[in-house]
Formats: sequence, C-alpha cells, structure tokens
Amino acid sequence: MTSSRLHPRRRVLRAAAAASLCTAAALVGCGGGEDRAQRRAAIADGLSVCLRALAGRYPALPGIVVHVLDERSGLSWGGSFGLADRATGRALAPDATFRTASVTKTFTAAAILQLHARGELASADAIERHLSAPTLALLRAGGYDTARITIDHLLTHRSGLPDHALAEPYLQAVLADPTHRWARTEQLAVAMSLGPPLFAPGSGWRYSDAGYLLLGEIVERRTGEALGPAFRRLLQLESLRLASTYQESVEPVPAGAGPRARQELLPGVDDAMIDASTDLWGAGGLVSDARDLALFVRALVDGRILEPGARQFMLRVAAEVADATPPAGYARGIQRVQVAGTACWGHDGFSGAFMLHGPALGITVAGSINATEFVGAPPSMAVAVELLRRVAALG
Repeated sequence: MTSSRLHPRRRVLRAAAAASLCTAAALVGCGGGEDRAQRRAAIADGLSVCLRALAGRYPALPGIVVHVLDERSGLSWGGSFGLADRATGRALAPDATFRTASVTKTFTAAAILQLHARGELASADAIERHLSAPTLALLRAGGYDTARITIDHLLTHRSGLPDHALAEPYLQAVLADPTHRWARTEQLAVAMSLGPPLFAPGSGWRYSDAGYLLLGEIVERRTGEALGPAFRRLLQLESLRLASTYQESVEPVPAGAGPRARQELLPGVDDAMIDASTDLWGAGGLVSDARDLALFVRALVDGRILEPGARQFMLRVAAEVADATPPAGYARGIQRVQVAGTACWGHDGFSGAFMLHGPALGITVAGSINATEFVGAPPSMAVAVELLRRVAALG
C-alpha cells in the first residue's frame, strides 16, 4: 500500500510541518570560526539529540533512521534511534533497510523521463500506445478514454484515476489475505471498481497510485525488464553507489544491504505481515536505506541522472497543493516544499520513508520513521522538513 500525504485526506505538509519537532536545545549553533571538522561534529551531535527528542515526543515511533549530506561541511552522517523490531527488541541500525513505498514514484517518473529523453516514448503520448491489451480493456471498461490520457497526465496525477491504495475495498482485501500475491491488473481492477473517472484528463488533480501502476507497466514494456533492473540501468544506480536498493521479492537482497526494519502500518500490522506485491509495481516496490535515498535524490535534483531538459521538465510543478503548510507543489514524481526560504525537492511514503534535497542549501536528508499516521506517527515529510531546517540553521 502506498500513499502520499498530498492526498486530499492525508496532507503531507499540514500544520504539523510548521511545528518544531525537536526541542530548542536539540541542536547547538556553529560559530563562524569553526572549521569543517568542528561543524561536522556539531551537526552530528545535534542530530543525535534531535532523533532522541523525536522519539520521546512521538512514542508511536518504533524508531527513526536518517542519513544527512551537508555539502558545506562535507558531512555524510547516518544515525538511528529506537527499535527495528518491537517484538524482539532489536535495535535500529543506521544502515537499516526499509520499504520506500511512494518514494518509489520518484524512481518510476525518472525512468519514464529517461526513456522520453532517449526517444523511446514521449510524455505527450496517449497511454494506449504503450499499455498491454488486458490493461487497456480494464481501463476502457471503467470508463477511461485511453486515447485522451497521456503519460504526462499519469506523471502529474492529472489523469482522473483514483487512489485505490488506501480505499476501503483494497485495505479490506489486503487484510483479509495478507500473503496474497497481487498482480498489477488485480490492483487496477480495484481502482476501476471505485467508480467512474474523477475528472476529464488534465482538468483536475488527484494523487493516484493507480496512475503509477500504469507507468510501471510502461517502463517494463519499453525496457523488457522488471522495474528493479530497469531502474538500475536507466538511472545509473551503480555509478551512484546505491548498494542497498532493490525491487522487493523480484530481485535478490543485495549482499551489502543492512538488516530490515519492521514498519508499523496499522494497529497490530507491520510490513513483514503483508506480501510485498501489495505495493510493488511502480507506485511503490523498492527497499532501500537512508544513505541510498539521500545519494539518489541529491544526484537527481542536481542534474547527475537526467539530461538538463528532462531534469527541468521533471521539476516543473504541475499542481499547487491547496492548504499545504509550508507551500507545496507536485511536479513529476517529485514534490517541491519550501524550507528555510528555498525550494527543496523530494517525496515521502506511507511506510514512513522520506527523502528531501535542498540544492541551494547543499543539504539532503533521507530515512524512515518506520510508522504511519494510522498508528500515531507524524507525517514523514514533516520530519524531513524539520531535520533539513535544523541542519540549515547550523550554517
């Protein structure tokens, strides 16, 4: 199951993002005369205190794992606090891996735009040019005009497709048989059962996991590969030294990947109880760690993955999100938020994963709080915003 806090019922950057998540004493300032080593030590010490403060303020969090990159000081710091597994009391390690959930959408969108840049498809293409006959039959039976919906409508959540992932019928089906192996077409059928199109293509905005299921299929059909290998090749993940990122249950666990953390999704339900296929096919599906996500989002936003035109197109905001605090906008598989007066870019996931990069600040934060709002956790992007703001304050 994936979600974005930008869903109308689950605003990622509601008022909680503006509230301080760490006590004023959590971080200490760096004097202007401190050298880079001193600044790195001060930031690391402050972040350690901040993680403890977060855990104390939100007892629903089993644990929090973070990686921070600070280009001003040369800091690359990983930290964690709390438990990877409440049942066993296993401590959460800084290299812990976790389901990224909707953070996967950024990888999916970037892969589509890489295919666009290579001339293998166009964002303006009608989706009927790139989807399988069974998928198109499902969409048409649901009342969707596959000749009018474009790839860009899917990328920007302007297709009129619903978000099935947290709809009651899908939740009930998953919880009734948590080990069921879901196919993409089964999930799409649930989306079609939710009713007619929400709006004509391009005339509205609604966050939609169903749209990214379709984008995942397009990547697979155009590359002839599963999403994990396709991401690795198209997005140059090996050259970025992403050693712990893989498509769960489709690819083997990388040899160097850290221990898995259990992410608490619903009361009494964590991710280990639910088959990975419930969120595997483009809207979600990756497992990663905090360091990998930080390296990826920084490289993507700074222009080291996509060529300049594709990067600029990806970061072009398609919809401002009403009532978001601080201001937020959704582009193509990535969202823009304002932190310390500057535009920052990233994504969050239902599972508690997050990544956020401030190019003008030279600061990147990524990680997971390993819990959802359904069990009393704060919005994960609110945590990312606060952490980035705190590091920026040490400048």
